Amino acid sequence: MIERMRKILILGPRPHQEGLLRRLQEAGIVQVEAYHGDIYPIDGRHVTPLGADLALSAYRTLQKYERQMRIDKVAAPVERSGLPPERIVEELPLLEDRVRILRDKIQQLSNKLDSIEPWGTFDLAMLRDICEKGKLTIQFWEVAHDYADDVTIEGAIAIMEVNVDPERHYFLTFSDHTLHFTDCLEIRYDEDRPTLAQRIGTLKKELADTYETIHRMVNDRDDVFRHYLRELDKFHYGSAAWGVIRLMDDALFVLQAWCPDRSLPRLSEIAAEIPIQIEEVMPDERERVPTLMVNEGSAALGEDLVKIYDTPSYQDWDPSSWVFFSFMLFYSMIFGDAGYALTIIAALLYAKHKAKNPSPAIRRFINLSLALSGGAVAYGLVTGGFYGLSSQNPLFGWIVKLSLVDTDISHPGVLSKMMTVSIVIGLVHITVSILLKAGRSILSLKQPMTAIPLLAWLPGIWGFYFWASLKDSDPATAAICLKIFIAALIVVFLTSAGTWRPLRLLFGGFLGVYNGVQFFADILSYLRLFALGLSGSLIAQNFNMLAMMVWDAGPLYFTILPAALIFVAGHALNIALCVMGGVIHGLRLNFLEWYRWSFDGGGRPFKAFRNLLTER
Repeated sequence: MIERMRKILILGPRPHQEGLLRRLQEAGIVQVEAYHGDIYPIDGRHVTPLGADLALSAYRTLQKYERQMRIDKVAAPVERSGLPPERIVEELPLLEDRVRILRDKIQQLSNKLDSIEPWGTFDLAMLRDICEKGKLTIQFWEVAHDYADDVTIEGAIAIMEVNVDPERHYFLTFSDHTLHFTDCLEIRYDEDRPTLAQRIGTLKKELADTYETIHRMVNDRDDVFRHYLRELDKFHYGSAAWGVIRLMDDALFVLQAWCPDRSLPRLSEIAAEIPIQIEEVMPDERERVPTLMVNEGSAALGEDLVKIYDTPSYQDWDPSSWVFFSFMLFYSMIFGDAGYALTIIAALLYAKHKAKNPSPAIRRFINLSLALSGGAVAYGLVTGGFYGLSSQNPLFGWIVKLSLVDTDISHPGVLSKMMTVSIVIGLVHITVSILLKAGRSILSLKQPMTAIPLLAWLPGIWGFYFWASLKDSDPATAAICLKIFIAALIVVFLTSAGTWRPLRLLFGGFLGVYNGVQFFADILSYLRLFALGLSGSLIAQNFNMLAMMVWDAGPLYFTILPAALIFVAGHALNIALCVMGGVIHGLRLNFLEWYRWSFDGGGRPFKAFRNLLTER
């Protein structure tokens, strides 16, 4: 349900402001609302989320290194860094920069070492000494094979070919002056191979030490996360204090807040401990009241589904329970296979067993998935869906025979029956939506006139359905249903505008009646329940047929493996498609077709001013 919310003003002596804020943050029962007007002065202290942002960035960096250590199978150091989390947050970016610089330098030197490889090992200092004592000039050259025969070397005292590879010749020239050759590239080195190898080794050692330091910090990631929560609490505290109104030359303070009904007793206890006054005030006419949804059990699972799309407005009725049960029905009909659902349940139970201290969100996701799969098992058993197998299957045919409903479209009348069931489900679903909207208009919004055209559509859409269904088999009853439909349209036309002014009545009435097109389209949209369930069943049957064709194609020792691969891979693909179809289209029928008639949305989630570190 959506908790009733109160807007309150807390008035007290200025010296008690900080104490009140600390107690409210510890209690976590109100959403503080900053004052943004220009009539009264505010606290206006400087606040910034920079500390929390840096701490969160450091925590995510440590998570990244932890994942990389698992991938590279690097053993984590036993020791911790020994640094406080504040220092880790400061030093980790510097260490990351150091890692990047070292890796770049190692790559540059490695490339340089690779370029010296064709020349072999030489002592650059010795060559320089020979040049100095012998008054010689020694030059390194390389030339492509295509030009090697055309090169004319003049002025050289001696030439020494050092290496030949598939692309180039490498040679040295000795002369008493600097030579220049066309089509040849002179190579100049300032370091030899041993020197480069030594430098690379030193840098790699420094890089390994840097990684070791970071890996020790990984052991402190929980402390860094707690530091992030502390910084975030400081920011939230400063933000709450920033918008506090100050009155009477800073002698008094006034704090605006939203408080749910269930938290009023705790707020009264705080007021008894501090000399403050609490007054309830009416929200402004256009003010968005925050929405706090409080649900348990299946409704809590439905709440997670509702939040995928939007937060209900404060004036909405909580649709969590309706969305959960209708989504489970739609998912089960689209998924439609008990064997597939049992496979998913087994995987979920294994994941639930393996998960160590999963977060509440993960636990709710697993529970929701188990509930959906359980519904799919029940629907699959009722309709005889089990891996697309027939009742003649020697192993699982008995399960298919347990079916209570014939869904084989090759049998006469089954196709029409399944389409009719889908249409009726759509009619019932949208009827519930209209009743909720009309009930909220009458009971919560106190606008009974807006409920009249909504309620008029109920006999209208059902009258049209029965007229279309009975016009051939029972013309007399169909004629009555048609009259009910026409009467409903007249009521909708006369009441949609909410006024008797001719022009507005005409325009509003036309728009109201035009909603009939939307009703028609929305109800037909529920045919996807039958169509998607049928497609999943047919795909399963086709993969079974392909597997059996391969099985029967030759000797068993040749065909058993490819047949098994086709069966496993095909059904794995179909399970994925059925899950996708069930989730996407099951939610779509709620979020589009159903929400259209009963849900406003656009709500502002209630965000309690609370101590995140204590909550954790």
